[in-house]
Amino acid sequence: MKPRVVELFCGMGGFAESAGDDVEVVLAADASSHVLEIYKNNFKHNARQMNLQSAHADLMAKLDADIWWMSPPCQPHTVRGNQLDLSDPRSASFEKVLEFITEVGPRAIGMENVEGFKSSDAHRRLLGVLERAGYHVTEEILCPTQFGVPNKRPRYCMAARKDAVPVFKTSQVGRPFQTYLETDSDPRLVVRDQDFQKYGQAFLIVDAEDPDAVTSCFTSAYGKSWVFSGSYLRQNGVLRRFSARELLNFMHFRPDFTIPESVSLKKSWKYIGNSLSIPPTRATFEALVAISTPPE
Repeated sequence: MKPRVVELFCGMGGFAESAGDDVEVVLAADASSHVLEIYKNNFKHNARQMNLQSAHADLMAKLDADIWWMSPPCQPHTVRGNQLDLSDPRSASFEKVLEFITEVGPRAIGMENVEGFKSSDAHRRLLGVLERAGYHVTEEILCPTQFGVPNKRPRYCMAARKDAVPVFKTSQVGRPFQTYLETDSDPRLVVRDQDFQKYGQAFLIVDAEDPDAVTSCFTSAYGKSWVFSGSYLRQNGVLRRFSARELLNFMHFRPDFTIPESVSLKKSWKYIGNSLSIPPTRATFEALVAISTPPE
């Protein structure tokens, strides 16, 4: 029997992509109808626009899920953000989920967030709730580079189970750098000379011909901010941004994962930048799933 999963703050479906056919997603919830457009384009799960602050614990209990997965808003903890932590209004939904954990107590809980989450008050509150509820918790900072993927994206990953200590394992799933790239470049991606003259000294540039190239973390600000939002690519003598498809490749989404044409390039960059890298998420899922499935 496949474990039943609730996917909270589901975004465009990073967890669903990571778990694949190994789970039954009984609910995927997100506050954004726009990002759910991408989710529904790729998955047939029960996906709903939902403000978790107004949800009730009895709904969560009725779902009878084995695993709860959450990827709460990272903005309260990012370097680029104001780092307001629990004072940030976007943390209110996370605190609501902590109340649900206390009231419902699912068999297993998984979570992903930015690296800075681990030094936050939100992190301390999470651990307090899990400890009082009797969970065994394992935490790791996982980066795609640990899985052989040429992309730096360190993330806080947490697995909690009621009946055993979760164990994280890494496997090498990366490919040669050039296989992540597209050969035909969209003219919209090319960096203009005047923009390079103004911002280029701060660019993180990788060369398409360099087999050892490693891209920096692509954030939701890619395409909006010129610096510290992701790498640029020099290919065939042209300097350009990476395409949305290339970002999906570096995050290890499957080739047939698609973004609807109605979603603009800038919005695509934003939603992908807010999503999850598949290898670390898969490792977190596998740490949860071993004994979270009820006996048949």
